[in-house]
Amino acid sequence: MASFSSVLLPLHPQVSSGEEPRQPPHLHLPPVSLTPQTARRLLQQHKEWSLAAVFTGGGFSVAATFTEPADFLALARAYDSREKTIANGISFLGHTYPVTRFAPPLIICRRGTGEDTEGLAVLKGSSRMGEDLLLVAVYRPPAVSASAVAQMRRFFVSHLGTLPASSPSKAVQQLLARQRRM
Repeated sequence: MASFSSVLLPLHPQVSSGEEPRQPPHLHLPPVSLTPQTARRLLQQHKEWSLAAVFTGGGFSVAATFTEPADFLALARAYDSREKTIANGISFLGHTYPVTRFAPPLIICRRGTGEDTEGLAVLKGSSRMGEDLLLVAVYRPPAVSASAVAQMRRFFVSHLGTLPASSPSKAVQQLLARQRRM
């Protein structure tokens, strides 16, 4: 299991003099170190997220904007079985959220209807050390999943680590290939 301290940054290696940076210097890179207190403060700055947390793939909390006990390991295991996760939904802080999109590294859920609705998104990436890190956020109207997920992606790459490159599923790739041949 990953230890709590092993998820702390630096997420990007420091560049010694004479070396070219791995990314263009105009990009905002994560700070050299990120403590749990700093991570919590950064999470709290996102007012459109009613609840948010960063945790490891082993279920250890790094930072959260809430104090209620949460089963982070169950959230991390949601990625293990698409069928099971879609069939059962995701349970978080006493609520069950039906899954509306399962597209790793992203899972999107929504419960309720109309104005009485609440969304939950889980994003999975890696720390510089190669350990799984996850970000979960709960949002309510007027926030929508497209906005919340875009903010989560920016937060992750700015403060936590890297996300896997997204590509269409094999079925979508095959469909696109057939359409190109027509």
